[in-house]
Amino acid sequence: MVRLVCPDATAPKIVVDIRKTEPGRGAWLHQSLSCFELAVRRRAFYRAFRVQNADLTAAQSYFREKFKEYDKQMKESNKEMATR
Repeated sequence: MVRLVCPDATAPKIVVDIRKTEPGRGAWLHQSLSCFELAVRRRAFYRAFRVQNADLTAAQSYFREKFKEYDKQMKESNKEMATR
């Protein structure tokens, strides 16, 4: 699981809490780019952090960099399982 944090509600910026020790409201997501994208579409971060129009750039970059390949492998694996 990956913890996301909004350390300052006055200048809302959502960042990844790698050490899982940052202060502030936190939200947990699966280690998956598709899970992050679904949370964005559902506006889950704004509800979880109780902020409006938070900056998701840093978190989005992290998920794209770390989990894009993982998602691709999972999709291929699921296709193989479906054809059996």
